[in-house]
Amino acid sequence: MRRPTDDEFWGAEKPRSVADVLTNLRRVAEARDADPVARAKRDEVAARAAREDAAWERKRRHELRAQRLEGVAITEDDVSILVAGEPRETRSLCAVRDWDPLARPVLVLCGTVGRGKTFAGAWLLAELGGRYMRARALERLFHGRYGEQADEQDVLFRVPTLVVDDLGREDDPQRMTAVLLDLVDERRRGHRTLLIHNGSKRAFLESYADLRLRSRLGQSALWVQDRGEDLRGGR
Repeated sequence: MRRPTDDEFWGAEKPRSVADVLTNLRRVAEARDADPVARAKRDEVAARAAREDAAWERKRRHELRAQRLEGVAITEDDVSILVAGEPRETRSLCAVRDWDPLARPVLVLCGTVGRGKTFAGAWLLAELGGRYMRARALERLFHGRYGEQADEQDVLFRVPTLVVDDLGREDDPQRMTAVLLDLVDERRRGHRTLLIHNGSKRAFLESYADLRLRSRLGQSALWVQDRGEDLRGGR
């Protein structure tokens, strides 16, 4: 656009005060805004900048979600679905999404293999971040009580969101019972703990048959049982 001359810019008189300068600047800006070609160019630039900002934010969000899913036992296809934020609704996913940790800080997902329980746990981690542990690795971590193992145990006690998967596949159910008791005791004040078990609630309580654990879970846990056909093969 052509730069205005001094006469056009200042008008009939040179400004004599700051107020005069501001008035003239406002008058020039209003004239410029009235130019449809200039306005269209500005709108195009603003729209392009908004698209670029949205694309950058989407890329940053996808990278963060992918980072949060590292080490979780799901397929690459499932990772892509969760990174894009377009999961298929399942009973387990709805339970995790609707979970109120202030009311029940522990959620136990039980039920048939292949119902999307691990996928639901992965969705939670993609959304919030946190830690994912398979039961056997967790049991072995808590077998020691010193040095780096003790430090890592303390991290698991404090992390805001913890997902424990594959309960029932540990080496020693009795030892795992003690681990679960420690976790529930330490984490039931304001932390999310998701426990995933491929079996019924009854089977869970029979495997981890400790009256103290049963009492703690009675106070702190929400139980969701998801039965049905194996959903694997496409979400």
